[in-house]
Amino acid sequence: VEWLGRSDGQVKVRGYRIEPGEIEAVIRRIDGIREAAVTARTEHGETALYAYIEGRESDDVRAELATRLPAYMMPAQFIEMSE
Repeated sequence: VEWLGRSDGQVKVRGYRIEPGEIEAVIRRIDGIREAAVTARTEHGETALYAYIEGRESDDVRAELATRLPAYMMPAQFIEMSE
């Protein structure tokens, strides 16, 4: 038997099961956002969410998301992409 991982895209971050696609959908609903992608990265044994956004500054997006998402679903890092 070979374990290939989850097929539904869920990741476990800080003890919570999170679907990155749900966070992407919320980010895309923010005015001015052209594209968004959310991934989970593990560094030094800790898993964190990273949001890649195009269209607005990350500080603006972080503030807007804080009103729309629970704290455990907030990405730890926002990376602004030009395209």
